[in-house]
Amino acid sequence: MASRPRREAGAGAGWVPVAVVAVVILAALVLVYPIHGYRVAIGLDTPVYTWWSRFAGAAGLGGLQTGARPGIVALPAALAGVLRQPVAAIVAALGPVFVVACALGVGAWIWLALGADRLRFVLAGVLTAAFLSILLDGYLSTLAFGSGLIAAMAVLGHALATAARGRIAWGPALLAGGLLGAAGLFHPQLLPLGAVVVAGGAAGLAWAWRRPADRPAGALRAAALTIGLAAIVALALVGAGLLLSRGPDLGLVDTSRDSVLRRFGLGAALRASYVSSLRSAFPWWRAALMLGLAATSVPALLRMRRPATPGREDGNGEVEVDPAALPGRALFLGAMAAWLLVSAGGVVLLLAGTSAPGQRLAAFCVPLPALAAIGLSDLASRGVAIGSRRVSGVVVAAALGVVFVVAVYPTWLLTHPRISPQALTQMAAAGREIGSQPANRALVLVMDDRSAHPALLVTRYENYLRSVVPPLRVPAVHVFLGSPAGYLDGLPGADGLPEHDRLARESLAGIRALHGPPPLAVVLQAIDPAGYRSASSISGSRVLAPGVIALPPGLGGGRGPDGSGWTEAGPGPMSPWTVVWLGAVVLGIAGAVGAGWSVVAVRADGVVPVAALAPGFGMAAVAVAGVGIDAAGVRLADAGGFVAIGVALVLGVVAAATVRRGEAGSSATRAPARRPSPAHATPS
Repeated sequence: MASRPRREAGAGAGWVPVAVVAVVILAALVLVYPIHGYRVAIGLDTPVYTWWSRFAGAAGLGGLQTGARPGIVALPAALAGVLRQPVAAIVAALGPVFVVACALGVGAWIWLALGADRLRFVLAGVLTAAFLSILLDGYLSTLAFGSGLIAAMAVLGHALATAARGRIAWGPALLAGGLLGAAGLFHPQLLPLGAVVVAGGAAGLAWAWRRPADRPAGALRAAALTIGLAAIVALALVGAGLLLSRGPDLGLVDTSRDSVLRRFGLGAALRASYVSSLRSAFPWWRAALMLGLAATSVPALLRMRRPATPGREDGNGEVEVDPAALPGRALFLGAMAAWLLVSAGGVVLLLAGTSAPGQRLAAFCVPLPALAAIGLSDLASRGVAIGSRRVSGVVVAAALGVVFVVAVYPTWLLTHPRISPQALTQMAAAGREIGSQPANRALVLVMDDRSAHPALLVTRYENYLRSVVPPLRVPAVHVFLGSPAGYLDGLPGADGLPEHDRLARESLAGIRALHGPPPLAVVLQAIDPAGYRSASSISGSRVLAPGVIALPPGLGGGRGPDGSGWTEAGPGPMSPWTVVWLGAVVLGIAGAVGAGWSVVAVRADGVVPVAALAPGFGMAAVAVAGVGIDAAGVRLADAGGFVAIGVALVLGVVAAATVRRGEAGSSATRAPARRPSPAHATPS
């Protein structure tokens, strides 16, 4: 697997492989909706990001924890403001688009670090997408973080090639820091993982340059400044973004069962939930297959430890090391090793009895598909000996690649929404009703759940209800855990399970602490059929819509406030094809916005990495711009979305044009003056 000149290979590859990989991946992910006829967005966390973005779009990023992950809230809010589509559909489309960005980013990173190879690029993209599809059912912000981190590492490796010549590539270094900062704004809690990956890459570079003969003059200082500059930019961006998105404390809101269990101090139940998720995503056979296919990369990586300049030898007859290729390769190998160690450590700690999120780290272990792609492409180029026969390496690599995809992709293919269209329709009817009520009136969903994990359904249905009420009504949504009669009598539900009974008592205490008129308490047939039948027999109850009953005192007097934020409820179920076309549109917007930034970052390495990194750049740029625009007081649900996307697009185009003009001017200055030919000489 000899390294080829990068500029020449990259320029000749074109954008076709990038487009093909992107279209195939996106289609494989979004077509799940029309295949199964799903009319509700898939994903445990989809309703959370839906109501976060709807609320933030109307009220700003501050409050109700929306500022805790401002990037992943600002991005769908801005896109919904421009596309004028339901936020739930935008959020549903973002998951597959983030997977595409991560997959293309891994392909670009390997292309830049190990050299141009179309087959390896395609394998890296397809295998990474199949692997990360495991995260689509509930880890949107993790995928968003990955899109920024992976692109940042690719750009940082490219910048270190300039450092090998003793100079700093200021543009790529700053942009790598910007991508890391955007990743932090997507998911600040994963920043320690990003720090370990960067540190692992730096350690790999230090090891590769441990011998003075391999370290050009001034290279170590330039590399340290490059990595340090990227880190400073990232920390400054994350700090500023979190500071600008802070707002008034509107109270603690549980968005998942995990947060309830942590608050209740039920660590054993939390660990059991994590272990169950880990075993579901990675049964022993799947874990063994992933590790085995990743291990096929070892022979290829051992041959690549010291990238060589083709045709050049030193005085001892050995191939001379290419100083420009070494840093990016060393950064890649060090980062992969660090990422693997952190993921393995998280799994071991979880199985050892701690609450380490090993299940998330395992499902986000990007080195597994990346290394598998390297190994399979190496097999394709060398062939495989089976007995006395030699089998085509392409056939073996293709077969193993199909095995990899088949082992993980059905997890996404067989995933289903966590709520029925009927339940969402009934919630939307309740949302429209509360939209006509006074601003200080609360909406209470009365339900009971006697399962072993009641906090799971309570938080789930509360999040879905928040996602369809008018956005400024989100803080008014509450859930009472108990029967309709218990709600009217002030008696919480009780079944002896600590998780259930404590949550029931807490839900009643929260409702009793409300001020203003009596809440609008509703019972939904699709969620609690037994409670609905009981509510039907209570005197004074009123049917608001099919399957929706309001408990007495029913509807109070008073007029609701004006403005769509107070009155416009969510639309309920959507067409199964909405996510399909929205996925294509969002990916197109991300690619268009990110193209200019990508040109500035890696233009010297050809079209493939530029095109592959564009979606990741675009998502990061819109998210960062959205946070800044919101801080300026322009709401993303109104003009702010257009401003955020416009600013991100225009600045990228201006940056690319400025760099190109600078290069053209520099080339003209260096070019020798041409003497006029006799045919064009000026007559005397």
